[in-house]
Amino acid sequence: AFGRVATPLLHVTGTLDHGYVEGATPADREIPFRAIEGTPQVLAVLEGAPHAAFADEAAAGPRWADPTYYARTAALAVLWWQETVATQRL
Repeated sequence: AFGRVATPLLHVTGTLDHGYVEGATPADREIPFRAIEGTPQVLAVLEGAPHAAFADEAAAGPRWADPTYYARTAALAVLWWQETVATQRL
């Protein structure tokens, strides 16, 4: 399935990004990045970031609303957009 991906991608995960339901490991989160070839992509692995680090779900409790990584991820996304997507004709 990954072989058909042709759109530039920014993958963001964390060193503690475990899937508690499906049992995924942080290394499993890198499989799409490693399997996709021929399209611009970047893999950002944020030290200490768990799966919930990117959820911003305050109603689900503090585990899902930790703002530690929001600014970093947003800045990374903007830089990636400017350097990768905005300079290409898609």
